[in-house]
Amino acid sequence: MTFPEPMPMHRRDLKSFPKSWQGDWRAMHDGAADDEDADVMTIVSDRILSDGQEDLVLGKQVVLRRMGRRLVLNFEEEGEEVRWALAVAEKTGDQITVRHLDPKLPGALRRWEDVVGEGRIKLVYEEEDTNEELIEVQLNPRGNGAFRRLMRFGASETMSYQRVRQKPAP
Repeated sequence: MTFPEPMPMHRRDLKSFPKSWQGDWRAMHDGAADDEDADVMTIVSDRILSDGQEDLVLGKQVVLRRMGRRLVLNFEEEGEEVRWALAVAEKTGDQITVRHLDPKLPGALRRWEDVVGEGRIKLVYEEEDTNEELIEVQLNPRGNGAFRRLMRFGASETMSYQRVRQKPAP
């Protein structure tokens, strides 16, 4: 799922994560965050550190923007033309919920086309033949209103994270 530019459109890039988002966050599986083996994500001022994954550092290829109470993390995709993938996160108290657009959900493509408009979705297949595997869906919303509707009606929850409270020193 990619977009022609970082979303939301025509908004300023944030140079750092808000202080309330910074800290350690444990992945929640089946609604529980008490699993000591669960992945831990650490958000610091200008980056996300995660066990076993490359750090995401805010800059030209990783762009953070605000959309109301949500933060939109945009990642530049490599290819013939510059396209942007994204994740939308919302923080409620001590929990972060990350959402993304999943083209594999039943009726997703039809619903997205209703939201962004006919002809504003391009399906890219492994080969030119549409019987091949779908490798990318390119969305080109007219504006931020269409993008907000897309996130409200077309997004599925990816992962939830619970804040890891630091134990006081004895």
